Amino acid sequence: MEKMGDLVGSRQSDLNKSFKLAIRSLLTTCLKQEFSKAFNNFIASEQDSLHRLFIQFQVITSLHENIEDEFQSLCLETQAGNTLDTVEQLVEEQGLDPLSSDK
Repeated sequence: MEKMGDLVGSRQSDLNKSFKLAIRSLLTTCLKQEFSKAFNNFIASEQDSLHRLFIQFQVITSLHENIEDEFQSLCLETQAGNTLDTVEQLVEEQGLDPLSSDK
């Protein structure tokens, strides 16, 4: 039954992340008119290209942050750090490190 609670918590977390991503992009998107005004020395097609590049940069930045957050979340959920610590301890205790200079 605890798995169901974890699933619900995970779904809620995913929903919150999605909402934050959507609202952040809405709040930080530079209006095309503002962008054109800032780059008024450029022709319209260049302004359009720059604006699209700017939006793509924002999306990539958000995706990067989400990937980092998701990786951290997965590491915590799966207790990857504890598992790696245990493996490292076993390797040291049993002398299984092939790169060790003690052999």
